[in-house]
Amino acid sequence: MAFNFDEMLKKAKDVVVSTGKAVGEVVDDVVDSSKVKIAESKVNSQIKDATQRLGVVVYESHRTGKDTQSLQLMIVDEIKGLYQTLEEIKKSTVTDHGQVTCSNCNKTNPSYAIFCISCGGPMPEPVSSHQTSGDYIVDDAIVLAEEIPHVEAEIVSPKE
Repeated sequence: MAFNFDEMLKKAKDVVVSTGKAVGEVVDDVVDSSKVKIAESKVNSQIKDATQRLGVVVYESHRTGKDTQSLQLMIVDEIKGLYQTLEEIKKSTVTDHGQVTCSNCNKTNPSYAIFCISCGGPMPEPVSSHQTSGDYIVDDAIVLAEEIPHVEAEIVSPKE
């Protein structure tokens, strides 16, 4: 059995390349997850602001006796829309690349695995997260969070 240095170098290169691809997959997951968390945070902040505005409108209505029902309903509708947007963002979370079954031992592994976590056997080439369907939703969630209409509420007290 002859030692083939070129073959060993090629195998080492293949391992380095697939490790780099797997690391890229994990980094893509972290970036996508961070984008979704930022979008969720923006919408949660908008919900908090709208809820505070609603409280001010209700308080001022009671304090001044002014009818602010239509303004209250506008803010409530804004809050409902924000909660719907938040649900859409949560549904759009792209973190699971699925599972792959090892051909050697039939154990399931993350699709980005290079080697089986059970037997150590080689796994098929990972699929890039940018090739999977649904990744565009992450960017759409950020657009949704930035395009929500914002109702400004200002109560002007009648002059006494």
